[in-house]
Amino acid sequence: MKLFKKKGLPAKDELVLCTVKRLEPNSAFVTIDDYEDAKGMIHISEVALRGVKSIKNHLSVGEKVVCKVLYIKDDLVDVSLKRVKSGERKRKLNELRIRNRFYHLVEHACQEAGSKGLVNKVIKSFIDEYGSLLNAYEELRSKGLRFLEGVKLPLKVKPLISDSFKSLLKQLKVSINRELNVSSKAGDGLDRIKKLLTGFSKTRKISVDISYIGSSRFSITIEAINYRAAEDFFDDFKKELTSKSKELGVELLFNE
Repeated sequence: MKLFKKKGLPAKDELVLCTVKRLEPNSAFVTIDDYEDAKGMIHISEVALRGVKSIKNHLSVGEKVVCKVLYIKDDLVDVSLKRVKSGERKRKLNELRIRNRFYHLVEHACQEAGSKGLVNKVIKSFIDEYGSLLNAYEELRSKGLRFLEGVKLPLKVKPLISDSFKSLLKQLKVSINRELNVSSKAGDGLDRIKKLLTGFSKTRKISVDISYIGSSRFSITIEAINYRAAEDFFDDFKKELTSKSKELGVELLFNE
């Protein structure tokens, strides 16, 4: 998308997405998709860690590859395929996936509002506030819909933008499962256990489901925006239940 293309040329060691345009016996010529009008070349020695006899066995015209910038000479960027580590490639592709998903959510909301022409303006508002769509996405994951508060959005599309990200948040939620044993020898032990397992502090951002497995065992499912939030909640939940179990005379054991 032209909206995301940078001007100029990439920096040394930068990871870039390239499209293979032409294959020669000893090199592949590519366009650098992250930049306007930037072109690059992959020498046959930079295609793979092992010796390459035929470049056509490793690359094809139209293929998109993540490369690392080696150096720039006369506006032609020398890039390497073999020097990109697996983790770097995954991160780069994940950034692109997030960016495209973010864009299409905004595009859909603007279309629903009958304002498709505002897509680029809305995207620019997120970039102005957060520096990049990747940063905006991370803020969405950590803050939920509060991440919209600092973004200057046109009033016409703001409600639909909010609804779009609300739907995305539901898809992004993660869950952790824990198990605990609860028992009481008191005559009203069942009531005490019920009071223990329903009287804990709740939050709108985190969903907690407790179900009976059998033989005094219960399953706890905690759903949150990310694993850290889920684990932090579980730590507080564990402390709270441990304290209350002592008050109620209930035996409590977390199976971890």
